[in-house]
Amino acid sequence: QPSVVISPYQTGPILHSRIVDHYLQASPMDIDQLLQTLDQIDRDYPEAEKLIFGSDDCYVELLVEHRHRFTEKWQVPYVERETYDQVTVKSSFYELCQQMGVSYPRTSILNSDNRRFSLGFPVIVKPAQTPDYQTLRFEGKQKVYICYDEQEASEKIALIYKNGYSGELIVQEYIQGDDQTLGIVTAYVAKKDRQLKLLSYSNVLVDDPTPSAIGNSLAGIVRREPEIEESVKKLLAASDFYGFATFDVKYDQARDEYVFFELNGRLGSSNYYVTASGNNVARYYVEDFIFNREIAESTTAEDILYTVLPKPLLLHMVAKGELN
Repeated sequence: QPSVVISPYQTGPILHSRIVDHYLQASPMDIDQLLQTLDQIDRDYPEAEKLIFGSDDCYVELLVEHRHRFTEKWQVPYVERETYDQVTVKSSFYELCQQMGVSYPRTSILNSDNRRFSLGFPVIVKPAQTPDYQTLRFEGKQKVYICYDEQEASEKIALIYKNGYSGELIVQEYIQGDDQTLGIVTAYVAKKDRQLKLLSYSNVLVDDPTPSAIGNSLAGIVRREPEIEESVKKLLAASDFYGFATFDVKYDQARDEYVFFELNGRLGSSNYYVTASGNNVARYYVEDFIFNREIAESTTAEDILYTVLPKPLLLHMVAKGELN
């Protein structure tokens, strides 16, 4: 069976593809339109068991919210709404880190009525509820804001609330360090037994500098990082999470330890590094959700270089010594 992509238009990776069937949906966030599209796919592939994935937080939240409206032919490989909010809403995630003794940046949580904080500068300003912010469009919008003084922070906070965001804002200390102090952790917990089956780490070499895409890795070295493993296990076990989780971490030289920024309850945009290093992510989904089989814990992974950049550009952006 081919893979199926539902989108409002055909982008480069699927344009003229011979292995992907494209279903046009003008408004992907319209649940009624989506259900009509899924009905058509059911008619086209009546015998197939199906898994449905969201390519970003907005779509995943849509699937989590409306999973009860899908037919039994569709498997939604994400946790229930209460658990999803606990781990993906940043303010709740930091509460979980606090409870589990996992390091995270010093943080203040603001809302539209309370915009004061007492952290030293520079600070990072970002929304606590990513999906609510993601759908907004306005001039000057960034995924996160680095602010170097009180006036700049006040202006960015006002800009965000002025343009329709109504949730909590996170203001936190800026952790010093270049791209190569960043890390991505991909973990899989089986729904069947709630046991951790996979933990894969990529040491970022180049982070996307685009304001709307900060936090997306463009290149990284896949290796083992024992220092983060216990923290990941504690956070996942405490939240009763299952499926794929992606953590963003950074090594803080001042603390001499890794700090955790967030957990995404889905695969990240650079998730192919997991498959390329020897652990095909598709197999975990299919074995767990379609076949309901026991999944063996992965104990091996190849050390590889993952990059979406041309080699000359990668070598230009990263000192040669960092690649050895």
